[in-house]
Amino acid sequence: MTLYLTNALKESLRHLGDEFKANRLAYLSLTSKNEQPLCSALASRLHDKLMSDSDKYPNLTIRREWTALRMPGHRIDLAVLEGDGATEAKLLRAKMLIEAKAAMAFDPLKKSDLVFPSKDVLADADKLRKFNEVDQRHTLAFFTIYDGLPDCKHHAAIKYIDGMKRHKKRHEDLKDSFLNQGLRRFREAVG
Repeated sequence: MTLYLTNALKESLRHLGDEFKANRLAYLSLTSKNEQPLCSALASRLHDKLMSDSDKYPNLTIRREWTALRMPGHRIDLAVLEGDGATEAKLLRAKMLIEAKAAMAFDPLKKSDLVFPSKDVLADADKLRKFNEVDQRHTLAFFTIYDGLPDCKHHAAIKYIDGMKRHKKRHEDLKDSFLNQGLRRFREAVG
């Protein structure tokens, strides 16, 4: 089952963008933090995959914002749980736990000792380690990468426009600066 769930997660992530109409994810990513829409889409993708294979794995379900009975203060973004349908969600056995964070491409490029969202991702990883009986634990970081700034008439609607403008001032190629500098800084910070 471990390999099955790993492959289901990989496939779901590969096709995550298919869950959004054209330009919908771009709009959501620019106007607010996109962690919730992305986690919702991932949950939907995983659910569809599990339902399509329910003959092989009939007792798997996806739970969003799951809290285990023995860990009441630790909510998990996504959980793949195993148990019969009559079992209360808190009592189901966790097979895979997923925590996710969202950030903008300029975040890990900020001139600071703290590489965002590395501290939050590390905190999520520590939280997941407390569930040592779970087969799989994953921390995800979603970065919004942009090629340029939208038309000025839309700037008032863009939550992170100031950070995007600073990024554009410092770096000629926005996507390249994230991929070659920001992503490297982030990976080094999370070890």
